[in-house]
Amino acid sequence: MPFSDHIFLSDLEKFDSFAFKFLSKREVVIQDCEYTGIVFSDRAKSIFFDELSQDESSDLYLNTKISAHYIKRSIDDYTKAQQTVFSVIYNKRVQNIILKADREQMPDFVSPEYENSLFVIAKKNSDYFVFVEKNFSKIKPLLEKLSLATTVVEYEKV
Repeated sequence: MPFSDHIFLSDLEKFDSFAFKFLSKREVVIQDCEYTGIVFSDRAKSIFFDELSQDESSDLYLNTKISAHYIKRSIDDYTKAQQTVFSVIYNKRVQNIILKADREQMPDFVSPEYENSLFVIAKKNSDYFVFVEKNFSKIKPLLEKLSLATTVVEYEKV
């Protein structure tokens, strides 16, 4: 899967959250419920991993699980949003972070309405994977309430 299909913040050093493209349904099938985003700064890596192994060929697993909150069409839906847990794997060879969900816990959110969504990875008071829709203005107040960065990132399919 080419990296150009992903969206990410241009300067990771300035933010406590990182935005990635949400995989399409086709990509989900290909990846067998693994979700990939690009992380390329040492500071960004250290947010997820206390120590990075010197073995460049090995993948690193984050010991703790990360909670995922799936936001629907509006802020009001947040209280009814589905939730699951991801394992986080860092692949050093290609500097990708992979989120792997338990297949039995997977919510049904891979419908076409989410194909151009973004998700925000944040760590301030706690760890969140918060999925937001392309119309960022609708969800910005909620992100501010959760103390997440609110940089606007638009995704366009190349």
